[in-house]
Amino acid sequence: MAGLRASVLDGPGSLAPDIRRKLAQRRSVAEPLDRFAEVVFDRAYDAQDEDVQALLSAGYTEDQVYEATLAIAVGAGLSRLEAGLAAVEASLAERPEAALPDTNAGAPDLPAAPDRPATADRPTAAASGRHRAPEPDAPDPGETVPPADGPGPGEQPFVPSDATGDAVPLQRREPGTHLPERSG
Repeated sequence: MAGLRASVLDGPGSLAPDIRRKLAQRRSVAEPLDRFAEVVFDRAYDAQDEDVQALLSAGYTEDQVYEATLAIAVGAGLSRLEAGLAAVEASLAERPEAALPDTNAGAPDLPAAPDRPATADRPTAAASGRHRAPEPDAPDPGETVPPADGPGPGEQPFVPSDATGDAVPLQRREPGTHLPERSG
């Protein structure tokens, strides 16, 4: 979060960083920017085109309005996040039994990861024989693989055309058969 805050509030921009920081902290700035900040910070759903137009009419550029909006939104979001986390911490301090249970309690030990060496009490999954890769479904040598029933996801169907570019009807063929040789 610190990177986001620093990038939006202190990074390069056309609106001065001190103004962006004030907006994010909901401290007073010059009108009409202060009214815009109040609306966006407290009830962004009420922001109107007229609010943006008032800033543009007051001499702010579109980039400055954009940067102000980002600063206000980041400030409001982080403020709400911090308030929520503080409420959770306070609740846990008052009622420790409300803490989330340890989801790993009673879980069986997992086998060692492949990049960690196995120990006497913890063999690797491969050594235990419990996890084996499935055999590939490769065709036997000489077996004919039937063609797909149509285009795959996101693919356009192939429509053959004659020399004039007109589409010609597709002919269904049995799996494993080949198209006849083309003449001409």
